[in-house]
Amino acid sequence: MPKRLLVVESPGKFKKLSQILGSDWIVRASCGHIPELSNEGDDLLGFTMEGNSFCCNYIPRDQ
Repeated sequence: MPKRLLVVESPGKFKKLSQILGSDWIVRASCGHIPELSNEGDDLLGFTMEGNSFCCNYIPRDQ
């Protein structure tokens, strides 16, 4: 069974969730806000999956 990926904002949450979810999950911290994803891609979620990799489609923010 492939592992599942969970991305959280906080490194503190990352550690606790890693312990709770166990070895079936890969938990990573973004260490900040994730830019807005577009409404394109798989199921209109802003990313596409190909095999073991994925590509995110970001919407640039105004500066």
